Amino acid sequence: MSDDTILAEIDQRIADLEAEANRYRAAAALLRGGSAATSGVRSKPNRRQAPRSNGGPTSTMSMVQSVLAEHGPLTIRNLAEQMIVDGWDTQSDVPTNTVRTAVGRLTERGVLSRHDDGSYKLFHPEGQ
Repeated sequence: MSDDTILAEIDQRIADLEAEANRYRAAAALLRGGSAATSGVRSKPNRRQAPRSNGGPTSTMSMVQSVLAEHGPLTIRNLAEQMIVDGWDTQSDVPTNTVRTAVGRLTERGVLSRHDDGSYKLFHPEGQ
């Protein structure tokens, strides 16, 4: 293996680790009462890709569904934090409000249901 190949692999690994660190910084900013938008974190090269109606990157509503499918019932705040850790990006100054709006729409459509403890999960009719 040539030195150039090794250096390219090292550079790629550094970029991957920096992107992961940025996702954790954004989640920490959210926990501290800030937002991903104010943490200086914008670029998410490893973000999940899910289809949107326009074929673009992950929509908030599809990301909500994906995270709930993977992690089970979550509160709005925990859901927003997990979405940021998983690579979701928003231009909103208050990411939890963006998630709250998406969750409300999905609940109205019957896609999500709310637990008594305030957490949300994907809705599955009884017996399915």
